[in-house]
Amino acid sequence: MKFSKFVVWSALIVFTIAFTACGGGNGGGKYADAKKTMGQFVDAWEQDLAKLEEADNAKDFAAGLKSLAKTMAEFKDEMEQFQEKYPELEEMDSPPPELAEEAARLEAIGEKMGKIMMKMTEYGDDPDVQAALEELQKVGF
Repeated sequence: MKFSKFVVWSALIVFTIAFTACGGGNGGGKYADAKKTMGQFVDAWEQDLAKLEEADNAKDFAAGLKSLAKTMAEFKDEMEQFQEKYPELEEMDSPPPELAEEAARLEAIGEKMGKIMMKMTEYGDDPDVQAALEELQKVGF
């Protein structure tokens, strides 16, 4: 795998975690609309990461990346709308209490990324994996 692909993948992961942590949430109250969507997004993202963790060959890993790209594309507009609607979340050092559950789930997702990054180094030269990475880049993540 070329270093540039590794850097792009790393940046993608970091940006996605930061973006979703700032742009969404769960629960009732002020962020009730974001809570439902954020919960659905995190559920889908966890499923995609499970596919990537379980992949034991480049073909399965590429399929997991494509699934992740699809998830990101499906939720991208809503997450951007929440980021615009709730700009104060970007300024906070920690999420409001009603968003704590999603923040914890996102943190757990971040911890899984190390294992996935190891697989990226293993399968990164595969053409299917590179094509899947391009799909992720096209959705802006």
